[in-house]
Amino acid sequence: MTKKLIVFLSILTLFLTSPIISANASVKAGSACKKAGITSTVSSKTYTCIKSGKKLVWNKGKQTSSAANAGGSDDKLLYAGIKYPVPTKGWLTSLPLPTKEDSFRSYTIYIPSTWTPNVVSPLLIALHGLSGWDLQLMDNTAFNNLAEANNFIVVYPNGTGEKLGDRGIRSWNGGQVGWCTTGNCPPSQISKIDDVGYISNLIDDVSSRYPIDPKRVYLTGHSNGSQLAQRLACQLSNKITAVAVVAGHLALDTCNPDSPVSLLQIYGTEDTLNLENGGTAKISFGIYSYEFNSKGVMKSVQEMALANGCSSNYSQNNNLTNKDLTIYTWPGCKNGVVVSSIRILGASHAWMGRPAQSADSIKLSGEPYMKIDASKVIWAFLANKVKN
Repeated sequence: MTKKLIVFLSILTLFLTSPIISANASVKAGSACKKAGITSTVSSKTYTCIKSGKKLVWNKGKQTSSAANAGGSDDKLLYAGIKYPVPTKGWLTSLPLPTKEDSFRSYTIYIPSTWTPNVVSPLLIALHGLSGWDLQLMDNTAFNNLAEANNFIVVYPNGTGEKLGDRGIRSWNGGQVGWCTTGNCPPSQISKIDDVGYISNLIDDVSSRYPIDPKRVYLTGHSNGSQLAQRLACQLSNKITAVAVVAGHLALDTCNPDSPVSLLQIYGTEDTLNLENGGTAKISFGIYSYEFNSKGVMKSVQEMALANGCSSNYSQNNNLTNKDLTIYTWPGCKNGVVVSSIRILGASHAWMGRPAQSADSIKLSGEPYMKIDASKVIWAFLANKVKN
């Protein structure tokens, strides 16, 4: 990785931080925006930047169409026990956590306004996908709004930044043994980055700054970040309570956790990168592409269930108002952990319940499925899990 690229990625992160914070805080119909076509979601309403005369302004906004806003009967099951997202009033900051491979590596942390210094807080670590970064996932998931409502701390670490072709990307080492088959493989896999150690150090670093409840440390992730989250459930189980992910499979041959970890896998049947039945998938964006072996999602969850001492026989619940959804649960797990998956008919690789961030994101991941809010489902699953 060249020094110029490292500096570029660092400057890019610092540059993007201020606009995202200030833009989300000031988005309202008629107020100024920076680029036509961009969107921003505030309090379940999505605004689009449009040209009005010679100015760029936010339009009147459109209520986000999702199960969360529809108020359907599935809400009590999918979003049980949580408070719904509210506007953020807390503190957002970026902190350094360098490695020998990337001296400018860092993470962004959100502290809700309800936080108090003398009370331990749950910690949610959110891992971006391949070519994503901390602020991109923050905007895509709106976990800060859930953190504000439910009083937990959320952290968005950055994967290793490297040069691939003529552009820089960030990625995680999800433990892919023989995973990438043709083309330019994910940089962190080629370099065998120790991301298990990195996330362990991240937990220690955050805990040294804020009182974190060690029995309530949770992981979530999207795509490549989902793969790392599941790897951590296998290889960092002494520090992880539960994992809930979107669009990613277990990319390990074996999983042998030291202690049981709860898992929720949310996936779509039309995901062309995280294949329901496994097989060869192809990822293509910018100037480069590569092929990789995708383990079948249900096979992946089944392996995680067996690793956590669950029964090999799962229950199936498709008695929901939204007939696109089927919930699978593996009973009898050790220490009362829960292993489950939600299959969404017609859903793509994109994060469910949040509008697409750009035309490029649609090209890469597909149109988002909007009848379920994945972020709320994830927090509802994680929030009541406590390490024994």
